[in-house]
Amino acid sequence: MSEQNLKQSPEEKDGIIKHLTEENKRLEKQLEELNEKLLDAEAFKSHFISNVTNEIVNPFSSILGLSKSMMTADDNQKDEVCHLAGLIYSEAAFLDFQLNNTFAAAKLEAGEVVVEASRVDLQQLIDDVLESLQPEQDRKQIKVSYELVPENTLYFHTDKEKLKLILVNLISNGIKFSEKGRNIQVRIGSAENLLKVDVEDEGIGMDKQEIGKIFDRFHRVDSRIHSLNPGNGLGLAVVDGLVHVLDGTIDVVSTPGNGSVFTVKLPESVAETDFFDEDGLFSDDQDQELF
Repeated sequence: MSEQNLKQSPEEKDGIIKHLTEENKRLEKQLEELNEKLLDAEAFKSHFISNVTNEIVNPFSSILGLSKSMMTADDNQKDEVCHLAGLIYSEAAFLDFQLNNTFAAAKLEAGEVVVEASRVDLQQLIDDVLESLQPEQDRKQIKVSYELVPENTLYFHTDKEKLKLILVNLISNGIKFSEKGRNIQVRIGSAENLLKVDVEDEGIGMDKQEIGKIFDRFHRVDSRIHSLNPGNGLGLAVVDGLVHVLDGTIDVVSTPGNGSVFTVKLPESVAETDFFDEDGLFSDDQDQELF
């Protein structure tokens, strides 16, 4: 023991011991929380393997079976063939969505994501997104509407495919956790080289504790294996990763039972291609305020 420690009064020693005890308790609590997160992560990963297998194998098997049924249909079964074709499209769209998320997550994990900026037609993009999600909307009788704010918001320079996957995930998430007959509102606007996207749903909502976890990989709001809301827990983690790659931000406002509002803000990316529009001009700066 040092000479300085020998000179300390009993009160000072008691203070040091109290401080060390409190610090030890704090570290023990952090360790317990970390251990709990690790256990949760392992559970989510095991569920993920099961979920992602089902969500790839099942649609693929359905596509094969439906295609075979179409091949054996009679010439007078036009309505049946059209119905089967619609089912195949639905399964293929779902499979494409799951594969895109899986590949995006793998690239984000490996640090291999490259921003490929171009001049994006926002109205065409949101139309494409909603068309790809039409089977999900029909299945749950969910109406998804959108508005460009201001109305003359047409183009924005960013990575089209990454923005598309962000929108698909956010809207799909809203559909997944909303009851039948609910509505989802999407608002898109740009001003002063900033794009803002709001996706507002009327779903189950979340408390503050849940909001703090939703962007973790493999996490699902409803993590039961036999949940009515299928998913592999990658969607919002992919959104968070892509927003980060695009130097943007994402915020969530939600309360249990009252739905959620996801807000994404992205700065304009430096365009590598498409410097000119069809008229040879490149200018669509907006001075209006964002919604």
